[in-house]
Amino acid sequence: MVAADTQPRGAGWHSRSPPGRGRPVQVTFRYSSGRPTSQAFTIEFRSGSATGALLASPGLLGTGDWRTYHEITYNVDSGPTATASIAVVFRAGDGSDIADLDWIRFS
Repeated sequence: MVAADTQPRGAGWHSRSPPGRGRPVQVTFRYSSGRPTSQAFTIEFRSGSATGALLASPGLLGTGDWRTYHEITYNVDSGPTATASIAVVFRAGDGSDIADLDWIRFS
């Protein structure tokens, strides 16, 4: 699954349907952010929609440059048992650019 060129400001979301392989137990993603490396933001993975059940919510830091990427693997505590859309919600309280989500993999 790939989500490209996603750079919401302040808050935003993007939805994708992962392949139907049962409930995911991990989500791995690659992101960049122009935010300073000391500035935090959150990416929420939600079932079905931007307001659906929370599956994972890793707190992240900026990478300092839009061309500097970090790859993160995060455990999913619970999730849909059937194929369902996964909404990716970006949150930061300051209204500035948050992140570029390069790709997502569920396993």
